[in-house]
Amino acid sequence: MSDTERDVLLDAFLDGTLTDAQRERFRELLAGDPSLQAEIDFQADINASLRRLVVPREVPQPAELGAAPPAPVLRLPAPRRTWVRTIAAAAALLAIAATIFVVRFMPQKAPLRQPDEVYQSIVSAGFKPREVCTSEDAFTNWTRYAVGELLVIPADLAGITLLGWDYEPVLQPRTGVLLARVGETPVIVLMDARDKARRLTVPRSSGLRIFRRDVGEAVLYEVTPLDHAALLPHARLAR
Repeated sequence: MSDTERDVLLDAFLDGTLTDAQRERFRELLAGDPSLQAEIDFQADINASLRRLVVPREVPQPAELGAAPPAPVLRLPAPRRTWVRTIAAAAALLAIAATIFVVRFMPQKAPLRQPDEVYQSIVSAGFKPREVCTSEDAFTNWTRYAVGELLVIPADLAGITLLGWDYEPVLQPRTGVLLARVGETPVIVLMDARDKARRLTVPRSSGLRIFRRDVGEAVLYEVTPLDHAALLPHARLAR
């Protein structure tokens, strides 16, 4: 028997519309297919639950008012099995759509990284910025956007080359990272709004040091292999 014929007979049984010939065929099918009885029992449970939701309960009447007329009983048609399938399919589609929405459109919170981890990954990747920044105007425009403060580190400092900017999840998901070279040594400066500041450290085994300075409403952390901060002393508010 094909699945289509089986479904037709099952739907007719649930609707109470089996013909005599179909009823005999359905008995044969039920005897040879134990899973069919499970489907019937499942549908019966659904029908019973639905009836409990819509059948009004009888409210006792005071004896002095006499016997109340019997409460009307709502007859709920047995839901077709195809309705159950449609509802289940719709629920599945909604669940899939919700999952896609969360994955594609809801912001995903990246785990915060440690300063030494950020330094090593940027150096290992070739120490190349995502956004090139070689002038004070470009620097100021970037800090306005990134940290909400107009900052300047002069671009003509002897022995210091400003390369540009990157973004890493350190103080928040998009903490600004300035890439610079002091002589030939790669140095980074983490920049963010001061209200995002927290205690940052680097392990001794990393060979790095970290220095902090607050400028206006911004906080700066210089991460460097050197024993001193080369950029932070020159950071100032733009005039």
